[in-house]
Amino acid sequence: ITLMCSESTLGYVVEFLLHQQGEEAEVPACPLPSKDFQELVKDPWCYDLLHRVLTKSLYDLVALTEAANYMHIESLLHLGAATIASRLKGRNLKECQDFLAQAPPRVREQ
Repeated sequence: ITLMCSESTLGYVVEFLLHQQGEEAEVPACPLPSKDFQELVKDPWCYDLLHRVLTKSLYDLVALTEAANYMHIESLLHLGAATIASRLKGRNLKECQDFLAQAPPRVREQ
């Protein structure tokens, strides 16, 4: 199996791993107790990374989460998924559809 990811996605993964220095990042509780992602993430550095990626595009956040899944980086996988979930929590169907319309086509199909 080959992981196809951009250089920037791989850069985010490396940046995350270097910051964690072999330690697992603390992940938000499930189900999310709040829709405010900044309240959910204990490490401000992790929040800044994920916010920076999401600000670039939802596609980049999905790609980062997929890369974390493929590379078995559980904490990054859960943080990426929680970032997306926090953006959807408490929204109506139309708002969720509008948000997810920004995602790559293969994600929308699932």
